[in-house]
Amino acid sequence: MRVRGAIGLLRYPGGKQWFINFAQQIVVGSRPRLFIEPFAGGATVGLTLLARDCFDQLVMVEKDHRVASFWRRVLTDPSFPAEVEDFNCTRANVERLLTDTSEANLPMWVLIRNRCSFGGNISEGAGLMRKIACRWNGPKLADTMRQIQSMAGRITLIEGDGIEALRRYSGRDNVAFVDPPCTVRDRDAGHRLYREADLDHTELLRTLQHWPGRLGGDL
Repeated sequence: MRVRGAIGLLRYPGGKQWFINFAQQIVVGSRPRLFIEPFAGGATVGLTLLARDCFDQLVMVEKDHRVASFWRRVLTDPSFPAEVEDFNCTRANVERLLTDTSEANLPMWVLIRNRCSFGGNISEGAGLMRKIACRWNGPKLADTMRQIQSMAGRITLIEGDGIEALRRYSGRDNVAFVDPPCTVRDRDAGHRLYREADLDHTELLRTLQHWPGRLGGDL
């Protein structure tokens, strides 16, 4: 099945939907065994290309426990789409749900915070949008979740360090899409948007210099 649009659940500033067709050119002609996103976030590039059957396996690496918990439930819980589809996205319901930061509620907390906050910011102090439901389409989000769940057997989720994962999945038949947070300077946006903002950029570049597979990304 040909997937034309992007497959995405989470919104991030500087989203990479525009990059998907360019990324596809990296894998065309020589099908990679594995595609790794060491800084997964919304993982739109990897998920879309997997749905287009451009490679065999997708590895998503996410260091932020909150986001990793969200993806873990997406990949393993068939009841999650129905919960999303049934959620009535009113300001009162959003504010009520966001008061519960328990581990059990964390995946839904991440999705609601991301879809209903300015710029997709999931920081607990981030402001909610005035039109609270303008980025919320429960049935569409649920359908996207079900599509991702249908591919779950080809997806490996790692909660951990992206640089370490690049080393672990080093291989000539692999492709890496590397899109780290912009956090070189303290005033860079990544420090406001991401809890796991600290990144050893020198070590990342050193690792990529010796990585034998194909690379794409935004460095």
